[in-house]
Amino acid sequence: MHIAGTRFVYLSGTDETLRGKKNTVGVHVAKTKTAIIIGVYEEPIQPGQCAVTVESLADYLRGVNY
Repeated sequence: MHIAGTRFVYLSGTDETLRGKKNTVGVHVAKTKTAIIIGVYEEPIQPGQCAVTVESLADYLRGVNY
Protein backbone atom coordinates (compact mmCIF):
# COMPACT_ATOMS: atom_id res chain seq x y z
CA MET A 1 0.00 0.00 0.00
CA HIS A 2 1.17 3.55 -0.68
CA ILE A 3 0.72 6.42 1.76
CA ALA A 4 2.19 9.88 1.20
CA GLY A 5 4.45 8.53 -1.53
CA THR A 6 5.89 5.74 0.63
CA ARG A 7 5.29 2.09 -0.14
CA PHE A 8 4.45 0.05 2.96
CA VAL A 9 4.23 -3.73 3.14
CA TYR A 10 0.67 -4.73 4.03
CA LEU A 11 0.66 -6.61 7.35
CA SER A 12 -3.01 -7.06 8.20
CA GLY A 13 -6.38 -5.41 8.09
CA THR A 14 -10.14 -5.56 8.34
CA ASP A 15 -12.95 -3.64 6.68
CA GLU A 16 -12.14 -0.69 8.94
CA THR A 17 -8.37 -0.90 9.53
CA LEU A 18 -5.06 -1.45 7.72
CA ARG A 19 -1.56 -1.98 9.06
CA GLY A 20 1.70 -1.67 7.19
CA LYS A 21 5.45 -1.43 7.71
CA LYS A 22 8.60 -0.29 5.93
CA ASN A 23 11.88 -0.83 7.77
CA THR A 24 11.52 0.99 11.11
CA VAL A 25 8.46 3.01 10.02
CA GLY A 26 4.94 1.70 10.38
CA VAL A 27 1.43 2.88 9.61
CA HIS A 28 -1.99 2.21 11.13
CA VAL A 29 -5.07 3.35 9.19
CA ALA A 30 -8.67 3.45 10.40
CA LYS A 31 -11.80 4.62 8.63
CA THR A 32 -15.00 6.07 9.99
CA LYS A 33 -18.19 7.10 8.24
CA THR A 34 -16.60 10.27 6.80
CA ALA A 35 -12.90 10.21 7.73
CA ILE A 36 -9.73 8.22 7.19
CA ILE A 37 -7.24 8.44 10.06
CA ILE A 38 -3.60 7.67 9.26
CA GLY A 39 -1.09 7.20 12.05
CA VAL A 40 2.59 6.91 11.11
CA TYR A 41 5.19 5.90 13.69
CA GLU A 42 8.91 5.24 13.94
CA GLU A 43 11.02 3.52 16.56
CA PRO A 44 10.99 3.83 19.55
CA ILE A 45 7.18 4.04 19.28
CA GLN A 46 5.66 0.56 19.39
CA PRO A 47 3.01 -0.52 16.84
CA GLY A 48 0.50 -1.13 19.62
CA GLN A 49 0.83 2.44 20.89
CA CYS A 50 0.02 3.82 17.45
CA ALA A 51 -2.88 1.39 17.02
CA VAL A 52 -4.43 2.35 20.36
CA THR A 53 -4.18 6.06 19.57
CA VAL A 54 -5.61 5.76 16.05
CA GLU A 55 -8.38 3.37 17.11
CA SER A 56 -9.34 5.56 20.09
CA LEU A 57 -9.74 8.56 17.81
CA ALA A 58 -11.70 6.47 15.30
CA ASP A 59 -14.00 5.14 18.04
CA TYR A 60 -14.63 8.68 19.29
CA LEU A 61 -15.45 9.90 15.77
CA ARG A 62 -17.76 6.93 15.17
CA GLY A 63 -19.47 7.73 18.49
CA VAL A 64 -20.29 11.25 17.33
CA ASN A 65 -21.45 9.90 13.94
CA TYR A 66 -18.51 11.33 11.98
